[in-house]
Amino acid sequence: MRQARATALRDNIGHVEGQLEMDNGRIFGTLNNHTSMNLRDCRIVLGGRSFALGDLPAGGSLQVDQAISKWPVSIGPNQYRMDIIPQPKPGERDELIRERQMLDVALNTLQSDSITQPVFLGWTENPLDMFEIIAAQKKEIDYGLALVKQELALQFPGDKVIELPSDIVNHRIIEARGAYNKNAMGYTIYEGSLTISLDLDRPLPNQSLRVVALDFPRQESSMVVMKIYDWQDNRWVDLPVEGLTISGQELKNYGSQTGELRLQVEKNPVMVSQIK
Repeated sequence: MRQARATALRDNIGHVEGQLEMDNGRIFGTLNNHTSMNLRDCRIVLGGRSFALGDLPAGGSLQVDQAISKWPVSIGPNQYRMDIIPQPKPGERDELIRERQMLDVALNTLQSDSITQPVFLGWTENPLDMFEIIAAQKKEIDYGLALVKQELALQFPGDKVIELPSDIVNHRIIEARGAYNKNAMGYTIYEGSLTISLDLDRPLPNQSLRVVALDFPRQESSMVVMKIYDWQDNRWVDLPVEGLTISGQELKNYGSQTGELRLQVEKNPVMVSQIK
């Protein structure tokens, strides 16, 4: 036998503790490593974004202070994974195949409509003494690799207007036409359209926040058409390509009596006909 797979469980290995805050366009806070493991290549995953933190030694702490505007923004799930674990060069052996497989498992557990709270990821070579490999002539190889994943709390200042990144806002798909793919980082529309519902009165779960303005930046891609539903006139309205900010009474027109806002994203039918 050249290869074997086994599973073991171990309790009381500790945890990574931390509470992050978002204010003035930054996310900041302190992370404490209450484990016996030295963690390397640590990252924070939030929404469709990921940023590097560095190393977090056993029993140590790490300061987080990141400008939201400077976060790397994913263009898709493959690019997102490659930002965390670099792809091997063509013709070279994949030395990080174990890390890649373990990261896929961790990201698959985050398959929700949006990742609305920070998730910590960190690697360790500590074996945890969960297995013992016995081989003749001392030819055993014990990688002892582990990926630590920990959900963290995210707090916001009270009685203050703050800017939320769009990819952490809670939402759900209420109608889908055509073909699309859903992944932990977002959606890929191959044809047709998606109708998305957002809760203006509770954009984040377990947080007493409400939306007071919506800012739609200039649309850089001509592959999709975006619309917003006007509940007062009961019709869909095209969002201008140059962008739009909605607030005050106008925002109320686009919200239902229960605070629901609807957006529709459609694969540009003109672009499809041109491709055909």
